[in-house]
Amino acid sequence: HRSAWLDQDLNAFTNNFYANTLDTLDNSYLRPRFPGFIEIQTDSGDILAEAVYGKISPEKAVQGINKTYQDQLKKWADFLKALMPFTVAIAEVKQETNTSAPPTTLKDFEDFHLFYGDQIKTGLSDINSEIAGFYEVLLKEDVEIVPIIATFAVSGGPVNTNSFEYLVSYLTENLSKIERLDGLLIALHGALVTDHFHDGDSELLRRVREAVGTDIPISVTMDLHGNITKSKVELATTISGFHTCPHVDLKETGARAAKLLMGVLKKEINPRMEFVKIPLVVPDSNHIDFEPGTYKEVLDFALSKVANQVLDLSLFTVQPWLDIKELGW
Repeated sequence: HRSAWLDQDLNAFTNNFYANTLDTLDNSYLRPRFPGFIEIQTDSGDILAEAVYGKISPEKAVQGINKTYQDQLKKWADFLKALMPFTVAIAEVKQETNTSAPPTTLKDFEDFHLFYGDQIKTGLSDINSEIAGFYEVLLKEDVEIVPIIATFAVSGGPVNTNSFEYLVSYLTENLSKIERLDGLLIALHGALVTDHFHDGDSELLRRVREAVGTDIPISVTMDLHGNITKSKVELATTISGFHTCPHVDLKETGARAAKLLMGVLKKEINPRMEFVKIPLVVPDSNHIDFEPGTYKEVLDFALSKVANQVLDLSLFTVQPWLDIKELGW
């Protein structure tokens, strides 16, 4: 007990031995701190005995002790993982494309915002943004947050190849560097087109999947003007869209996505997405959520049918300035 090291009479009797060694103990890592340490000590003792008696070389002894340690780590992997915080990466790559407009370049992203690492929290966590919603939920959880990149360009033409490749490569390369990634939250628009990809968001998600694997949950937010496709649904774990137009629920949407991701990580939910694609495009003026019109009528109907099994619901009206395949609500 710590009180023994601080006991004045005991220290007087031992010439302050306990008081003088307390700082060392406070800063020491004495042994592996999981149930397997007893087996490590026992097996390592046998290995050291063999080395002392010359039955094995010192090199063999070190190899044997290291192997004992690694074997116990594997044996107790689930126990150790439960003690560690989740590691969640967050990112944003957003642009709404008009396929008839001049190309969008990296400068267009820089002109609105292009943040890296810790700049993301500083620039976006205190405003109405999906990133702010991510932080609002994650900061209340036992989570290590790894912000990678957050960028947005105003509506414009297809993103040129060099810009797209730079942004996606930066994201995937940094995701690959995370030693133990548990999940990803990413804000996309859903209607990003590039020089070579009609569905730029899906291409981005495909490369992210290559970087993190198929087992890592990816929760995505999208603008209600996004163009939802089969590949988007297959590549993401969850997709949550804005409900409002004009868009005022960005932070709320980010929080919805983050709550879904945490539910997956805690094994509280095992979501499966379903979507219905309609070959329909309506004027942007009919997308207002609080005025009579196509969008409000369909959204109200959909929300009225939500049952307990439905964890999240989104309606994507798609914006009409796209000349691409698989277009529609």
